[in-house]
Amino acid sequence: MKKLEPLPPAHLPQNYLQPALDAGLIERTLPDRPNSPLQSYRRAGRG
Repeated sequence: MKKLEPLPPAHLPQNYLQPALDAGLIERTLPDRPNSPLQSYRRAGRG
């Protein structure tokens, strides 16, 4: 059985962050600066 390797960090935005942003599960702390090195994310205040 082949051991699963973790995905490189380059896959994080396209595989996890963008779908969560699109679904409204998380939001950017700096929405007007998406490429900022200070960018972080928080749970969206839904419901």
